[in-house]
Amino acid sequence: MECGKFRWPLLGAYLAAPFFAYNPNSVAYSAVAAAFLFNWRSRDYVRQPKTGLRKRFLYRVSVLSTCGILYLSLWGSFLWFNAKFTSRDGTTTTFREGVDNFLHSKAWLDLKKTLIYSWDYMQHYGWQRVLNEFWESMDTHGESRAMDILGLDSDATQQDMTTRYRKLSREWHPDRHRDPVAKEAAQKMFIEVAQAYEKLSTIRANRAKAGRKSRSDSRDEL
Repeated sequence: MECGKFRWPLLGAYLAAPFFAYNPNSVAYSAVAAAFLFNWRSRDYVRQPKTGLRKRFLYRVSVLSTCGILYLSLWGSFLWFNAKFTSRDGTTTTFREGVDNFLHSKAWLDLKKTLIYSWDYMQHYGWQRVLNEFWESMDTHGESRAMDILGLDSDATQQDMTTRYRKLSREWHPDRHRDPVAKEAAQKMFIEVAQAYEKLSTIRANRAKAGRKSRSDSRDEL
């Protein structure tokens, strides 16, 4: 049975890695170096598998992680010192300059400011409230979009919703528009208004029902 340690061919592959900087097609150098070191330093023949060859899972993960970090560090160093970007107008910028420009850009500074504010907010109110507000901001039920279509605030009552819906329905009714293009646009808006009102009415009804059920359960516990 042929066996051998993995570290020697891996070392050979890493030693040949710098050739990639001069010839991207020189992957054969790594293969040759790995095969040479394996045959020279690691290759062995045994009749039966040696005891203790099976390492623990965490040991294997640590070795593979170390190899991955070394590999990424080599490529990262190469990109950091050699990579360049060319814009549409022909302007060339190095990778290092691009990173520095990004870290001083308005987009990154605004994002950094938002992350710091979110961290302070989380420390003050806790993760649960932050996650709840984030989930609500995702608008998975479409409530915020429906409110925007009807032009309502978050504190609008059911009467406000009905009044606004009726006004917009009259305004965007297709029969009030004769031009074909305007008529098509009005019909689309008319449908969106109707769907938004229906969605808000359903959400408010379910919310009221859940509130009544919660109060009923509280009275039963008392």
